[in-house]
Amino acid sequence: MIAIEPSRALFERTTERLAAYFGLPSLDPALSWQRAGRIIAARLVLALAREQLVDAELRGGALVLAGGTALPLRSVRALELHDPELTEPRASVLEHPVSAWQQLAASIALPEGARERIATELADGVPRLALAVWVAAMRQRHRGLIMRPYPSPLDGEDLVVVGHPWHPMAKTRLGLGWAENLRHAPELFGVAPIAAIELPSADVHVHGDAIELLRPWLGAPAPEHVRIPVHRAQLARLL
Repeated sequence: MIAIEPSRALFERTTERLAAYFGLPSLDPALSWQRAGRIIAARLVLALAREQLVDAELRGGALVLAGGTALPLRSVRALELHDPELTEPRASVLEHPVSAWQQLAASIALPEGARERIATELADGVPRLALAVWVAAMRQRHRGLIMRPYPSPLDGEDLVVVGHPWHPMAKTRLGLGWAENLRHAPELFGVAPIAAIELPSADVHVHGDAIELLRPWLGAPAPEHVRIPVHRAQLARLL
């Protein structure tokens, strides 16, 4: 199986430290880990069926794939956004998303490198989604929990726990370190400090009055340059 980075052990240590930092009793991280894996595995199965990459049909309250693999469904919904049953351990395909991918990818014509890349992306999403699920459960248990160093207006992205409903890799963030994920992920109440970089005017296509609208916040650029905003996490990668 593909090694999961960040690891489950790192995820569990993080939950322990967050709970201790806020002086609150922790919730069992194993439940969040299991739920995250099942969400991603179920989305993978649904996506492969929806995009007709594997043969599948709705039968007996389940999405049944060629070969007999079945994903139990709580309900059948429009746009093939079916609601999978995640609490019953009767679907072996839900054991782990990488295992599900390795099982189902055998019938899909893909180069080996592409198969491994997809497995890596699925694995990367598990600990990140697990942490989002755990934080959401802690917020539900401890109403009024503030996880930012300063008050901020309500942001809809704070409430997005599992990401886009069609996307099995909604929390995959390859290249973003675990500490960066903690600092910047909106579902973890991350902060998004904005920096500015200057580029030669000839290298930038400006639409409308965007640059003028940004000037009060970013300041005036050098002559024949424009100043554009970037996320602070991008800055070291751009310079």
